[in-house]
Amino acid sequence: MRTVLATVAAGLLATSCGASPEAETAPGSDRVARFGAEPEVVIAEVRSLEDPVVQEAAVVALLEAHPGRTGALCEALDVGPLRDRCERYNSRPHLWTVAVEGASTEGVGAPRRSARLDPRPGGGPLDVRGVPPQLALPAPEADAGPCEAGRVSCLETEALDAAAAGEPERAAARCAALPTVRGQQDCLFRAAEALAAGPGTYGEATTLCLLAGSFAPECHGHVLMRRSDVLEPALDPDRDAAAAVEAEAIAAWWSSRDPAFGALAVDAFWASHLDLQRPLPLPAFSEAAATLPEAARPHLVTALGFRVSTAEDPVAHGLAWWKGAGSPVPEPSLDGVVTRRLWLRDLPGEEHIPAAALPAALDGRRPVHADLDTDLVLVLLELAARQETPDVDAIAAQAAHPEALVRWSVARLLYWLDRDHPARTALAADPDPLVARRATWTPATPEAELGRREGGVGTVQP
Repeated sequence: MRTVLATVAAGLLATSCGASPEAETAPGSDRVARFGAEPEVVIAEVRSLEDPVVQEAAVVALLEAHPGRTGALCEALDVGPLRDRCERYNSRPHLWTVAVEGASTEGVGAPRRSARLDPRPGGGPLDVRGVPPQLALPAPEADAGPCEAGRVSCLETEALDAAAAGEPERAAARCAALPTVRGQQDCLFRAAEALAAGPGTYGEATTLCLLAGSFAPECHGHVLMRRSDVLEPALDPDRDAAAAVEAEAIAAWWSSRDPAFGALAVDAFWASHLDLQRPLPLPAFSEAAATLPEAARPHLVTALGFRVSTAEDPVAHGLAWWKGAGSPVPEPSLDGVVTRRLWLRDLPGEEHIPAAALPAALDGRRPVHADLDTDLVLVLLELAARQETPDVDAIAAQAAHPEALVRWSVARLLYWLDRDHPARTALAADPDPLVARRATWTPATPEAELGRREGGVGTVQP
């Protein structure tokens, strides 16, 4: 059965000058099957193909059949569009192994199978992947422009040039002219990334993402990160004011379409803008706490908790920094921090717990408390649980905290870190039903690493 990218290869061969569909039936056409056993030989064969269209077809077929394992092939190609494309595909195996929704005749904008989940009553993300809603958008009309029919590299270059020039409609038309759905979707993904970031282009970029089918969640996430990247550094009054304008534009675009998802997009934007790896000076926390919008507050507290995590009394230091006082502490580091998703689903009743996305370095989401002191403790627990060698006893010590949400977090985190810890056993008798349920919960598939993100791909907990 032909795969999607193998169809690309056949289409390219059929439409190129001097090439024919029979060109790959000659000796060496079994490259896909031989690549795993003799990659060097296959790479040399591909490298020797003189017809650029035939070479492109051969590369594409190998990329699909061996996602994430074609780095050496990419390095052997001449610098240019084909090598760029090879490296992109190879670096995104989690996208290229996703099944394409819809037959190839459906074109861009084919519906996604991802179910739209109801918003959480407590607010904040339910699925950290951030699956956008399916909007009724007209599919762009295919227009190859100056490119030969089916010539992938030309169409992709045209699409990116159009996006960089601020012409998203022309970019979408070039993407729609690509011969397969997967190629169209990847092209739209890249065009959305290529649009200049700013409040005026968020809607245009998001529209391209929504047309990108399978790639829509990752595409939209990249659009948000792109907008936060151009606002670096954080905790700078001018940059933070510009970030607030960007957040307003995001919310406004979704206001008549899906306000609940708009709130999630704003939450993800602030998580990216206040990223832990950016310089966050002590005096700036006080001003930021007074001027940033309410939606940014949980993310400012996360950044604050990280910056004071090396202090002898991090909560006291955090409260002082929030007020513009306090003293410096040793510089924190992300060395040894593991990206883990440790709250992937809501058990009954937990949907009312306010939540916020965590920065990419930590991954996942965290509970949020209105009291700053308690919220800092929650952040410090999430940070402690994501260390390569976590101090489990220090986390367990918070099992006696007066706030139920802190005890609930301890019960939840101890499942992943040490499910037989005495503190977790004791929390099974907690008077708060949410705490007691978490302390006795076991998933249908109890592997302890279900909450860990490996290779950039999040694992979904049952």
